Amino acid sequence: MIDPARLLVSNALVQITFSAWFGVWLLYRLHLAGRRNGARDLVAAHVDWIVLGLVQVAVGYGLERLRLDVAALPAILIAIAGWLNPVPYLARGVGVNAFEYGGSIAQRLLALLGAISAISLVVGLTWITVALVSA
Repeated sequence: MIDPARLLVSNALVQITFSAWFGVWLLYRLHLAGRRNGARDLVAAHVDWIVLGLVQVAVGYGLERLRLDVAALPAILIAIAGWLNPVPYLARGVGVNAFEYGGSIAQRLLALLGAISAISLVVGLTWITVALVSA
């Protein structure tokens, strides 16, 4: 059985570590290689992974500290969204506007992925919030 708090905190640590390494690559790309195209969006993805990782730590800590017994599904939704939510920024950083549903098949798929990610995050957080309020 999956422990939701442990899943969220473990996933968050992996995600923040990944983002730290992504930040190292960004520093190289921006400062040493001098490639600034898409930089703002790539930095947004980097920050998004860190912020969503911190959200997961907060939710996981809250679940554990408040001894809230919830199903694993909302934690899984939040964890998946933590990874996928920055994808539209990454896509736009390399020239595909995934914030607009249109254009190529790749653009439409990436836009759908972004929408699914946002919905997953909202559903997971709402589920846990309702469980907390009704406890």
